[in-house]
Amino acid sequence: LRATTLSARIDRYAEDVQNTLPATRALIMQVDPQERPENIMKALERLYFEGDPDQGSSVSKLAGVVLIGEVPLPVVNKSGSRFISMFPYTDFEKKVYLFNPETNTFDFAPGADSPQPEIWHGVIRPPASVTSREGKEMLAKFFDKNNLYHEKDPDFSEFGKNIFFNDFEADAGRRPDI
Repeated sequence: LRATTLSARIDRYAEDVQNTLPATRALIMQVDPQERPENIMKALERLYFEGDPDQGSSVSKLAGVVLIGEVPLPVVNKSGSRFISMFPYTDFEKKVYLFNPETNTFDFAPGADSPQPEIWHGVIRPPASVTSREGKEMLAKFFDKNNLYHEKDPDFSEFGKNIFFNDFEADAGRRPDI
């Protein structure tokens, strides 16, 4: 594998995503671990509605986001229950959660019905701190294996045809809380 640093591995991951998804351009943005989730949400929302300003007249609308490492995640408040949710980072049009500066959380919007995120998302976060050697090694191994899969290395791309499918709605007898 040609990448030796974690940064180079993330760049290679972005290239693999671009090569896998036609007409896709990956944009890597570094986020300070102390950044406020409200600001991250605003930046993603701007990319969704306005595209990347560095692209000039070529509008490239945000279609998905992958958070890598210890990116601050939003806390939502729904009927007094507070929990972490990616929803504020993926829902931009008929927002289900609105930022409340008094509580520094995203509160459930009155009258919000049929919550629907506009973009897909992923989170890549090792179980050890990203600032630790162990956390960095875990990320490096993940990105290396992911690249070997994309390069069709038989040790990482050929496997039995298995699938795990879980229908949360049927299992719970109702729609899951968002």
